Amino acid sequence: MSKRDDILRATLHIVAREGIQSLTLSKIQKEAGVGSGTLYNYFFSKEELLVVLYKDTMDRMNSYLLDGLDTGCEVRVVFDTFVSRLLDYSIRYYDEFNFTEQYSFFMRDGQHTDEAMRIGAFFDVAIELFRRGQAQRIIKDLSATLLSRVVSGIIIAVAKSCYLKDLHLGKADRKAVVDTCWDAVKA
Repeated sequence: MSKRDDILRATLHIVAREGIQSLTLSKIQKEAGVGSGTLYNYFFSKEELLVVLYKDTMDRMNSYLLDGLDTGCEVRVVFDTFVSRLLDYSIRYYDEFNFTEQYSFFMRDGQHTDEAMRIGAFFDVAIELFRRGQAQRIIKDLSATLLSRVVSGIIIAVAKSCYLKDLHLGKADRKAVVDTCWDAVKA
């Protein structure tokens, strides 16, 4: 693993443990085992580091969620596949998932561009899926953003419980979570 990767991984761990608001360059340096010169060799500022980490993480997340996803299937089939992948990703890569959630809210402070926020292609797929379901009258007539927040809220709660070892999900439990997400948005 490169020093750059060590820095990015350390940042993920700190955010998962302490939250994005507690993140400092000195904590990153200590966790990554690098000096300030090394950190600044890769990143000019904490903000640049966070943007790079967010983009890298979103690229991996987009690939995980969307590679091979046939969005032309029936709405329920696409929904189940998509939400199953989202649940799996959020549990398997909790630090990354947690970081993207925290950072997406952190970026809303007005200092960050909409362009950086919109790199989640999976979000566009989810919005289009909700709209397709609404056109077929099988998904509630609510804003697609609200529907996505309802589903992600369930996923976040379950993933955090798994991360904290309060839950261990078997195959039937995972299906039940996906079904619960469907029940929350179906018309």
